Amino acid sequence: IAPQQLPVGVITALIGVPSFLYLLHRSHGKG
Repeated sequence: IAPQQLPVGVITALIGVPSFLYLLHRSHGKG
């Protein structure tokens, strides 16, 4: 794993997972 790819993956996970769960929960609760 390249030194630059690790932070990108971590950041993507930290931002993507909560965002995905939030959008999924919001969409489910709405309809």
